[in-house]
Amino acid sequence: MASANRKNRTRLTDERKQTGRKIDGIIYIIDRLLEIGAIEAARSFMGVSDRKYLLEKFKMPKTLRDMLADMIRDVDYEEEKVNKLQVFGILHFGLRVQATRMWRAGGSITIFYKDPKVYYLSNKFSVEGVKTFLRFLAMIYQYKVKCYLYTLVYLSFSFPNHSYRLYRSL
Repeated sequence: MASANRKNRTRLTDERKQTGRKIDGIIYIIDRLLEIGAIEAARSFMGVSDRKYLLEKFKMPKTLRDMLADMIRDVDYEEEKVNKLQVFGILHFGLRVQATRMWRAGGSITIFYKDPKVYYLSNKFSVEGVKTFLRFLAMIYQYKVKCYLYTLVYLSFSFPNHSYRLYRSL
C-alpha cells in the first residue's frame, strides 16, 4: 500500500491507479491501516549471488522507505516525532532469517540496517539447532517488543488524548 501511495501521489482522477511493489507480507496497525513493517520470503537460498536473494535484498529497503515516508507524512513532518519513528522488515530465505530496520537520521537521510546475524533454522533435530531456534525466537520477540513500543510512540503522536487506552492493553 505504501509503494502504491507513492506512485499515485501525482495521479489525476481520470488515470488508472498504479500498484506498488509486491511484498510477501505486511505488518500494519489495524485501526489506522498504517504499515509499520514488511516480510519478504523466498523458497530457498542458493547463496549471496542468487538472483532471488539480490532482488529481495533491493526490494526491502525501497518498501521500508515508502512505509516510513507514509508515517512521516501522517505525523505532519514534525521533527521531534519523525526522529522517533522506525519501520521493520524480515528477510526469510529458505531456512535463513534476517531482521532489518529503517529510521530517519536527519534531513532526508534514512538508515537501512540489516542485522549482521543471520539465523539458520536447521530442519534436523540437534542440540545446536535447538539453541539457534531459541535465539531466533528471542530475536523475534525483541523485534515484536520494539515494534509495539514504536507503535505506542506513533499512536501517542496521532491520538494524544487517547493514549491511555494503549497502556491499559498491556
